[in-house]
Amino acid sequence: MSGAEPDYKALVKEALVQINALKRRLHDAENARRAPIAIVGYGCRLPGDVQDEKSYWQLMEGKGETSLFDQQRRFNLRALWDPAERRPGKTYTRAMALLSGYENFDARFFGVGEAEAQRLDPQQRLLLETSWEAFERAGLVPDQMTGTTGTWVGLSTQEFAQAASLQRLPEDVSGHDGPGSSLAVAAGRLNYFYGFNGPAQAIDTACSSVLVCVHEAMQALRLRKVDTAL
Repeated sequence: MSGAEPDYKALVKEALVQINALKRRLHDAENARRAPIAIVGYGCRLPGDVQDEKSYWQLMEGKGETSLFDQQRRFNLRALWDPAERRPGKTYTRAMALLSGYENFDARFFGVGEAEAQRLDPQQRLLLETSWEAFERAGLVPDQMTGTTGTWVGLSTQEFAQAASLQRLPEDVSGHDGPGSSLAVAAGRLNYFYGFNGPAQAIDTACSSVLVCVHEAMQALRLRKVDTAL
């Protein structure tokens, strides 16, 4: 007993429909990998009192500033400098690029207590300040933003914690020391302050930290894992 002949025409038609649907999905996925990303706000702190677009471009044009070793940072130039370039543990340069104003942190504005602020790595202070400026320049109010916002932070050094550990007595150790100098907390602190529900990731790949950080944020945007990336 033989069954009815398959409807080959209908089968081919259904296969073509599925092939076209898969082509559209592949096309959309390929386009997403190359989708342009809009930068809508920024904040910056660079040596030479660079804090806005105008002064940043002046720096890019070679008009940046360097200064001699800063006494406020407790550098003893006479003890460190060796123009002969032959003595171990010495430096042969007397110039350095310095950030200014890092000590003018408005702890109360960012909900940080006085005791905690004293143990807060300047990198974390600057991240809070510049991220707020980025939202201001973008015309965005963080607690009114819709969708998912994630935070990516490129960090590499923990010199603040290392210097503090050399100067602090055991009885001076505080519970704020760990979070105040943690690279991971630097990213999480931003999400916590702004109330974001996306990923908070700190990336340390040494000199390329910021490049990797931007790459990861762009990928998250293109894959629709977040709607906004800080």
